[in-house]
Amino acid sequence: MELETSWLALSMVSGLGGRTGKLLLDTFGSAERILAASVKDLEAVPGVGPRLSKAIHRGPDRQRLEEEISNVRQAGASVLGLGSAKYPPLLLEIPDPPPVLYHLGRPPEPDRPRVAIVGTRRPTQAGLSLARELARDLAALGIEVVSGLARGIDSAAHVGALEGGGATLAVLGCGIDVLYPMRRRGLRNEIAARGTLVSEFPMRAPPIPEHFPRRNRIISGLSWGVVVVEAAARSGALLTAGLALDQGREVMAVPGNPRSRVAFGPNRLIQEGAKLVMSVADVLEEFPLIGRDARANLETAPPEPKGEVEKAILQAIEGGVGLVDEIAGGTGHGVSVVLERLLEMELRGLVRRTAGARYERVTR
Repeated sequence: MELETSWLALSMVSGLGGRTGKLLLDTFGSAERILAASVKDLEAVPGVGPRLSKAIHRGPDRQRLEEEISNVRQAGASVLGLGSAKYPPLLLEIPDPPPVLYHLGRPPEPDRPRVAIVGTRRPTQAGLSLARELARDLAALGIEVVSGLARGIDSAAHVGALEGGGATLAVLGCGIDVLYPMRRRGLRNEIAARGTLVSEFPMRAPPIPEHFPRRNRIISGLSWGVVVVEAAARSGALLTAGLALDQGREVMAVPGNPRSRVAFGPNRLIQEGAKLVMSVADVLEEFPLIGRDARANLETAPPEPKGEVEKAILQAIEGGVGLVDEIAGGTGHGVSVVLERLLEMELRGLVRRTAGARYERVTR
């Protein structure tokens, strides 16, 4: 267990945020020197006024600090401070990195490639399937999948990554010891056992609404890039994409049916220049440091139908093309089900849409 008590003490000083913490670290070199600095020397740092300099010099309430340390140890968690050699270097690049990072499970590896997958809490079945498949493929290549453990797309991404080898990191909007969301308790425990949970919030901090926008900057800050799978016009996933742009990260999006409410966000991002993602190969194109052999294997592996519905669709258009209602009639499934599956199959390269909104099978 790592427990950097000096940074923990600094994080408990009211008014000290990540931006100021970075300036103080650059000036004094360590948390211990910051705490030992005189009020005059602290005031000389840009952005540190008289009130904050006195608060830093005075330090946090000793009893409160000891209670926090006890709670961290009781939870089996660890704490990394800004000055730690193990603090994720990508987070140091953002304007306001968290002064401390609480974590459970595997320590966040400093140089591991990471990609975030985010989206709506109310996804379509196709969106859930795509997020899960994309995360599984990324994790199988050794890329850690980052998300926020919310229901919907976030949870699907974590599940897929666990299926692909357990390389997943969940960023929480509450204390690391708080079981939230309760319905994701099993998934949370699985991530703690096989992946990583992180939070900037103190122990027992509740999941209040203002925590989640702050959490989102860490999701994007820890990642090489962010993939938005499904998101409505007003969405935390779009906020994360905006933060990723501000942080100099790649922004990618999975296109969707223009008539779908949850396709608005990714379609708009693509209009504005985001990378269009149809498979993990599209994600890998943005990151040349990942081995060419891995990309080549993905590009040459033929896609396979998943489930009886997709097999029935392929049978219905075998040797020709068909309209959606014709395909639905040939499969015995409803038009909405078939349309949703066709979109997913098109993204995976199993079918293509031709003139007149007809579909045909892709042959290789």
